[in-house]
Amino acid sequence: MTDVALRVRTHFPDVHITLMSIVMALGLENLISELRGLRGSGGLLDSALVWSQAFAVFAAIVTIWTGNSLGALTLRWSPRIWDLAGPLLILVLVNLAIAAIGAETCHLFLYVTAAASFLAVLWIRTVYATAEKSGENQELLARWQSARDTRAHATLGILSLLAAALVHAGLLPIGGALIATLLFGVGEAGCALLAFRGWERAWGIRS
Repeated sequence: MTDVALRVRTHFPDVHITLMSIVMALGLENLISELRGLRGSGGLLDSALVWSQAFAVFAAIVTIWTGNSLGALTLRWSPRIWDLAGPLLILVLVNLAIAAIGAETCHLFLYVTAAASFLAVLWIRTVYATAEKSGENQELLARWQSARDTRAHATLGILSLLAAALVHAGLLPIGGALIATLLFGVGEAGCALLAFRGWERAWGIRS
């Protein structure tokens, strides 16, 4: 490996974490601004849906931050255009989800969460397919095989897409959209917790 390539691999984690930190900070700022602008004119069910959407966005931000920061801290790989363009695409999806918060646009919100889940599947598979080519990552990845498991995100994406289509077609009431949104938020929070616990096992902190 050349000196330049080694320098890139050494410093890329700092660049990646910094970029993701900026993206997540912007997303949280927009989410807080959106919630400040809400008015209490809606009914109880509408309000519950709005706050469940806010929770889902927050859970997704935490999951994205946890997975990307811990992965970048632990693994080493040579960056590609996807590693630099991906965070910007994440920012777009987060802002689209925030813009779709509301009872009237709950189907759009679910469409965005579905797209985000499928992006997570693509991101995880791409990053770990690259990381496993390097010998320095083999031991860590062997300790935590589930690091590349995308079934949870794929399931959340399918459920969100199905719920969005049903709401859009008028076949699922707002209560159903509320349940689908809560399931997405709880699922994302669970993914963040499992990712952190899994990396602890990979580091040898937990048995």
